[in-house]
Amino acid sequence: MAKSEVKVGDKFAKVHAPRLAWTVTNIKKNYDELPHAILVQEGLEGRQIMISFLGLEIKSLYSKLAI
Repeated sequence: MAKSEVKVGDKFAKVHAPRLAWTVTNIKKNYDELPHAILVQEGLEGRQIMISFLGLEIKSLYSKLAI
């Protein structure tokens, strides 16, 4: 997955918990750091994680869901 493919609204699931969907709600890009995505668990808006785009590319950890 190329870095530019991650955008607000994309959905991901952790491989070890495929029934829990996470939606990208924000993207953080600083000129001197790797871009990161803020993901919110569907149904639990208070549960958020932040992960680098590179982390989302690791297929053994995350899979991108069809919208």
